[in-house]
Amino acid sequence: MNKFALVLLSGIAASTAFAGPMEISPEAKGVPPTSFASRWASSQVEALANVKIMPPWEELAYSSGMEFPQGPVVACYAPGTPQSVIDTVEMAMGRYWGNRYNAGTSWSNNTNTAYTLRWSFAPDGLSIPGGVGEATAPNILFSRMDSMVARATWIAKFQQCFDRWGQITGITYVRVQFNGNPWDDGAAWGSAGADNTRGDVRISMHNIDGGSGILAYCNFPPGGDMVIDSSETWGSSAGDYRFLRNVVMHEHGHGIGLFHVCPSNATKLMEPFYSGSYDGPQQDDMRGSQYLYGDAYEPNGTAATATSVGALAVGGTINPSTLPGTIVANSSSTSIAHGFDSDYYSFTTTQNLLATVTITPLGTTYDSSAQNGDGSCASGNNVAALSLSNLVGNVYGSNGTTVLATANIGGAGSPETLSNVLLSPPGTFYSRVSASSITSGQSQLYRITINGTSAVSLTASDLLFPDKVALSWTTIPGVAGYRILRGTTTSLPAATQIGTTGFAGTLTTTFNDTTATPGQQYYYWVDAAFLISGTTYRYSPVGAAEPGSRAGTPCAADFNDDGSLDFFDYLDFVDAYSAGSLTADFNSDGILDFFDYLDFVDAYSAGC
Repeated sequence: MNKFALVLLSGIAASTAFAGPMEISPEAKGVPPTSFASRWASSQVEALANVKIMPPWEELAYSSGMEFPQGPVVACYAPGTPQSVIDTVEMAMGRYWGNRYNAGTSWSNNTNTAYTLRWSFAPDGLSIPGGVGEATAPNILFSRMDSMVARATWIAKFQQCFDRWGQITGITYVRVQFNGNPWDDGAAWGSAGADNTRGDVRISMHNIDGGSGILAYCNFPPGGDMVIDSSETWGSSAGDYRFLRNVVMHEHGHGIGLFHVCPSNATKLMEPFYSGSYDGPQQDDMRGSQYLYGDAYEPNGTAATATSVGALAVGGTINPSTLPGTIVANSSSTSIAHGFDSDYYSFTTTQNLLATVTITPLGTTYDSSAQNGDGSCASGNNVAALSLSNLVGNVYGSNGTTVLATANIGGAGSPETLSNVLLSPPGTFYSRVSASSITSGQSQLYRITINGTSAVSLTASDLLFPDKVALSWTTIPGVAGYRILRGTTTSLPAATQIGTTGFAGTLTTTFNDTTATPGQQYYYWVDAAFLISGTTYRYSPVGAAEPGSRAGTPCAADFNDDGSLDFFDYLDFVDAYSAGSLTADFNSDGILDFFDYLDFVDAYSAGC
């Protein structure tokens, strides 16, 4: 198994001036003479004389006879470390760097692929080899951390580190404990992970080089084991134990396949130099890790595996891209990793409504360069993280395939908006984010928001008009027309089409049913028609089973208009006639006379 050890060097004093490599005296600079860093530095004369110097993992294996996984050592230096010191250490390590991506190999050996990763603490007493040249020593993680911080607290801080990587990537983390203990089964260091006994990633602690030297180191996949220097001040609670958490999260960044990123300007967790000015992974770290493992919702590349994001109501907003916990500028829990990547989100509605879906690319232009062969930081590779991809948005119906709306208008870096999409009938709907183009080897962070814009309604008049049933409904954007259906029951299959608006005629959102039988109860449906091609349309209901009826023929002698003919109508007419009111002009000839009385009596006698 090809493991790659990483070390974090922070003890060489930045304020010390060096005239050249020959003046380096590790002991004088506060570096313990027995540390491997000291032996690297003191061997610079032989290195410069082209005498073969074994890299530390080869020397360790040679001197001890043990089998040691081979791979390049990646050193992380304290801010301000003189370049002359870095040059000497890198040369003594026998480092030969080539060009490489900032994102290396993932645990699955694939990009944009979700993965379940187990992790565990090694038990105290387990023999931990000197991974960067320090002496083999027993693990003292529990005894040392317990002496500085309450056990429940420091374990919780480690848990937060893995939780944070899990919040921003497709990695699912599972902590493994053995026999009810907080540690694993204690198998030999370097043993492969086992489901119920030890993690794929194991954490241990012993002295590496004394205080203020190497802080920790970690193996690349498929290793991932981490060794922490017991001599550091891990008990510092400043910034919610930020020193401990940032070091652990940085080292585990290597453990999931991320290389160093330059320049070291305190903006990226995976910079070679430690910084406490940020908390955990930043924009570039999220982009790199999501490129390897997908975003927080992977796998969701099909409607069948869509991420369920809840119910949408009128006036409500769904935003699955929001990062939990610490806010990080220009970052998101969602991204597109390559041209074949798709992210599906499912949501439900309980009423017909209009919704607006907005997909916004995120990112800034920043310098993301590789580390030089001598360990120094390169610069000048500016990445325009906002416009690496041309995003595309879709909304699908309940079957996951019927396209309700598509947006691909703006170019790379521009948001896409699907406005006032009709979601009907109530049920499950799907929103998909993909890319029509994306820069190779990059990932595009984005934010998706789904808003319930407004309710959709259909109304029908009920006994208001003697000559019609009046229908009106919500305007639906983008339709070619509407069709109106009517039935005498709430069964849509039994209904018949009675008219249309739009299509080749005038598009309106009203319709008068003049063919309704007076007094008959009806149910109405209105479908919005969306043109697919030619004369083929997709229909979605605007409103369904809305009751309405036409008023019966007016009864002429119902003088008080109360809907019934009785003696009160006669009395009311006589009162109006006696008072000379033109309301008693029953024959509507403009003259109140005895003929009005006779006509009323005839109508009253005939009944309704």
